[in-house]
Amino acid sequence: MQLIPGQVLAPIDLAGALRLAGARDLDIAIARQQVWRAIADLQQARALWLPSLFLGPTWYRLDGQVQSISGQVITTSRSSLFLGGLAASASSYAAAPPGSGFPPLTGLSSVLRFSDAIFEPRAANRMAAASQADLQTATNNAVLAAAEAYFNLLLASGLLAIEREAAANARLLAEITASYARSGVGLEADHQRTLTELDHRRGNIEDAVGRLEVASANLVNLLVLDPNQVLAPVEPAEAVFRLLPDGTPLDEMIVQGLRQRPELASAQELV
Repeated sequence: MQLIPGQVLAPIDLAGALRLAGARDLDIAIARQQVWRAIADLQQARALWLPSLFLGPTWYRLDGQVQSISGQVITTSRSSLFLGGLAASASSYAAAPPGSGFPPLTGLSSVLRFSDAIFEPRAANRMAAASQADLQTATNNAVLAAAEAYFNLLLASGLLAIEREAAANARLLAEITASYARSGVGLEADHQRTLTELDHRRGNIEDAVGRLEVASANLVNLLVLDPNQVLAPVEPAEAVFRLLPDGTPLDEMIVQGLRQRPELASAQELV
């Protein structure tokens, strides 16, 4: 394979591809930030046992029309100043605007919601556990995609090796038929057919090189590597990777796989 100016041939193995997939994948980074957010929400929920304190003076001013208790609309102008620690009657300050939270109470006051302090930490804890499972899901997906891309690269490398071997055999056959044709033992037509086969094999090599570069570009994209790199697998194309012991029952593998699915764990935490 001939590299263009600027390209660099970089070796890679399966372990290196999986390690890079777990370190540079964007979905994993997003899921990890969501875990940190869930942990922060959990810490905030655990702090609900601490009461909210309000301390300070309040200035109240009203100019304009208001409706009295009897229903009559009157024009009034009034103001009140409340200092911390002073008492005030319920009718001496205005109610809080809708959706604004607590009324503008004077002095020192505290608010503690017991129901939120009890149940919100539990819900936040479940959300944090679900986020951890989602992070594992993103990691599994990234590792799976990297493994598939690496095996595609390994397959393309093996096909290129086969085409090169076939071209070498065709070249040797062309030399033999040429020698036979010159000596009169063989036919010139046989030599021409072997030359045609050699040209065909050379074209197959170019196609195999293109497939190898495409597979390399896909893996480079997944691993967020330098796009000028052309990856070359270290393992031979006929390498065998044993992930499970031979003779493991299929039903046992299915049950084990379902138990270890982080998607199911995330869904169980959210139920």
